[in-house]
Amino acid sequence: MLFFAGRTRAVGEVDRGDTVTDYLAEERERGISIMSAAACLTWRQHDIHLIDTPGHVDFTFEVERGLTAVDSALVIIDACKGVETQTRTVWSQANRYQLPRLIFVNKMDRPMANFDNCLRSLRQRFGGAFFPLQMPVCIGKDQFVGIVDLPSLTLKVWPTTQKQTSRCFSQTDLLKVLASKEPQKSGELAVFGVSAVVPLALKARGQLLASLAELDDAFANEYLLLDTPESLLPADVVHDCVKRVTTSSRGFPVVLGSSRRNIGIQPVLDGVVDYLPDPSQRPPPPLIASVLSRIQRSTPHEDQSLPVLLTFKILFDPQRGPLSLTRVFSGYVTPGMLIRNWTRQDLEDASSVEKIGTLIQPTGDNYEVVDCAGPGSIVALSGLQSTRTGDILGPVTPNLPDSEEDEGTDGGVDSAFVPQPVVHAALEPRSNSTFRNLEHALTCMQREDPSFKATFDKETGQWVVAGMGDLHLEVVLSRLRREYQLEVNMGPLLTSHKEMPRAGHECRGTAVSTGLIGGRQRSIFVELDVFSDGNMSASNRSRVIFEKGWNLEGQKRGGGSGDAYQSNASQHKVMTCVRQGCEVALATGGPLLRSRVLGVGVRIRRVGQLSSATSADTTVMGADLARLQVPLASQNFASFAALLRSTVMKAQSKALAGLPEWKIVEPVMAVEIQIPLDGDSGSQDASLAPFLGELARRRGEVETVEMAECDGHKGGKCRLRAFAPLAELSGFSAAVRSLSSGRAEIVLLFAHFQPVSTERQIELLRHVPSRPLAPTHSSA
Repeated sequence: MLFFAGRTRAVGEVDRGDTVTDYLAEERERGISIMSAAACLTWRQHDIHLIDTPGHVDFTFEVERGLTAVDSALVIIDACKGVETQTRTVWSQANRYQLPRLIFVNKMDRPMANFDNCLRSLRQRFGGAFFPLQMPVCIGKDQFVGIVDLPSLTLKVWPTTQKQTSRCFSQTDLLKVLASKEPQKSGELAVFGVSAVVPLALKARGQLLASLAELDDAFANEYLLLDTPESLLPADVVHDCVKRVTTSSRGFPVVLGSSRRNIGIQPVLDGVVDYLPDPSQRPPPPLIASVLSRIQRSTPHEDQSLPVLLTFKILFDPQRGPLSLTRVFSGYVTPGMLIRNWTRQDLEDASSVEKIGTLIQPTGDNYEVVDCAGPGSIVALSGLQSTRTGDILGPVTPNLPDSEEDEGTDGGVDSAFVPQPVVHAALEPRSNSTFRNLEHALTCMQREDPSFKATFDKETGQWVVAGMGDLHLEVVLSRLRREYQLEVNMGPLLTSHKEMPRAGHECRGTAVSTGLIGGRQRSIFVELDVFSDGNMSASNRSRVIFEKGWNLEGQKRGGGSGDAYQSNASQHKVMTCVRQGCEVALATGGPLLRSRVLGVGVRIRRVGQLSSATSADTTVMGADLARLQVPLASQNFASFAALLRSTVMKAQSKALAGLPEWKIVEPVMAVEIQIPLDGDSGSQDASLAPFLGELARRRGEVETVEMAECDGHKGGKCRLRAFAPLAELSGFSAAVRSLSSGRAEIVLLFAHFQPVSTERQIELLRHVPSRPLAPTHSSA
């Protein structure tokens, strides 16, 4: 696409490792995408901003972040395989953002390509209305040479001997051929004549029009007025209908081609321009709309030029430092502009306002400095030191509205789905001199990728890294060595176990902490309940509920000069600190392994400050409590926030310790194996037996066994779906390749957590050193 738009001089290939958007050394060595990459091109006087996302399951969160910044999606399907497991995952993600989609069936030049089977698999897997806009054209023994564009009934044929850098193809208006009734015998189709394509194209166009008539009432009225709509209905009427159906997500158009042979690429770009919505035709996401509303309330008059941007990725450039990859939703951005981070709860904090350095238009790792960016643009901003993934940036307005009670704006990346890591391993620097550099590198990598976690274990003196799979951590290790020049080793991969209590129980916890705030002693009191609901979601966000009257509204205020009564803004500061304390306590609050707690919610009952000296172990009466006073000075607020978080953590740790019947839970992976079945190898059972035995040995449970869509392969393929604990899947991919002589395809995808057996739990607890039941936390 970049080549045909004139952005590059040569066509890149994954096999050669020279594609524009796969620019990392790890991507080119492995032949896969690892990080999302942005690119910009111009086609038919339209600027198209692309985000190329990875297809491997370990980097699903890269896809999630990219989808938050786009107005539509181009979904690529392998013509030989149809819908694959990861395709279903990405499709579900696109559904979550209600994105219009255009489907491109690639690799139509392969011997085993089957367009009809791809359509069938799309309809079977997703159940929507998929309608092909094109028909494949082949000559000889299934040699793919072109397409018929069904809305316009235009035959487009590419030379079979063309060079990879050729942009040429021939066009023939089939309606004129039909009207002339003269045989057309020229070019690539001379072997049978263009006229042989006409009846097939008319039949396919009739099926397309019938499908559109079922999806659009206005089109159906015009369709029913004609006796032979397949030949009489104008192309512009069909184009308009496809546009309406696509932008409303009532249906999904399907096009086809071969990127390797440059067939059908220009029509894909035409489809993006003609059928997918531009920024003005899509409403902003709810979070963006919420911030826009707050900005409008804080400005004296409505100004459409005020910029609002979403940061969906952070990159680190050796020369420019951190780059915030952003999507502009409204207004215009220029270098040197002051920008406010509207995701922050404390908008008055000076750190929420930063100055944009350079405005960069990225195309892979090629950076072009630009002077301005408007709605729909994807640009990288330099100079923003504190921006995180998911932050919403906006103008610096003269007035600041009170924060709304919206949990979705609590903090950047939480607004998107962040999966829990499922594997972890220890990093071991080869020398102590690299320790500080390792800490810096891990901090940068966590800011780039929120699904990657790194924590320092004070007991072992090691950094423990956690990710979405073995490939994820392999890439982390490779980047530490290559990009950051660090000599580090990685220990064996370990499964990230979690803990949860039996559902249906509730326990209360209270705590009092005293500290020095602004030169005065303050005592903060927290009372909360933890309840077990059995929810084993892999989401990174805990459920925190604030009961009515939690902040002692209506009661007397604690005294002291320099304190601010709780306005809406200061109340949200308190709520943020409380949520942070709950999150930290749940992250290490399991009483068995000190691991993360699942299946638990928190209900905040009372948060206040003591008006008299009261022991933490005595019952706190209402008369002893007053509303919290939030310090105005940022330095005093930092001490206040640390004390409040510490109190919440102590109260929650006490409550967690009171919940009964804790179980260790382990991650379970969904396993899908595509197994070739040779026609002369005996029964299907005989072909499956080695794989079923391997799964049984690894505590796997088979869910379904079914025949895959026939793709022309002798004997067909069998699709085996199962669930297996991640802890048992070490070396499983290699075993499957060995059993199938390298022909089977395997996909592993995180499915859910499940309790381990009693015997396994006893074994895990044997290796845990003795620790105090409740974790200790510093109040500083």
